[in-house]
Amino acid sequence: MGIVVSAIGFGGFLGQFLVPTFSDWIGRRAASILSFLGSAIFIYLFANAPATVMSLFGLLFVLSFFSLGLIALLSGPIAAESAPAGLVASSIGLVVGAGEIFGGGIAPVLSGIIAENYGIQNIFYLSLVGALIGMVISFFIKETAPRKVNATTQPAKTVNQVENA
Repeated sequence: MGIVVSAIGFGGFLGQFLVPTFSDWIGRRAASILSFLGSAIFIYLFANAPATVMSLFGLLFVLSFFSLGLIALLSGPIAAESAPAGLVASSIGLVVGAGEIFGGGIAPVLSGIIAENYGIQNIFYLSLVGALIGMVISFFIKETAPRKVNATTQPAKTVNQVENA
């Protein structure tokens, strides 16, 4: 059991660095959509996986990569770049606070209701629905990645222009 649960730490560690890094290249919106989609897919696969250590470890590793990478992306670059300079801390606090209220307060109650009425094996569907809702909401994120925003508003400089500046 400990080996399987360690996948959360390993996958999350990599995801918290790599998902925001990928968002610098492909954009915040695209990284968010792909990560929510990846989370949804791997929640479903994990919920229906055979009970072997390697399959559970691998699926939980990838699920944690996407899910914990999303936490870093949403509470870091997206929250910071979406607010005016004087409200960045409040923006980050709002995102983190909403996650704590739902993830620490509301979701456990809903999971308990689902487990009591439909069986504990069905609690994964709450997370699955949450990931799909997050993916839909991500389509409405205003792109803030500097590389993407600057690429559409300014022409790229040539090497000579940079050297002469």
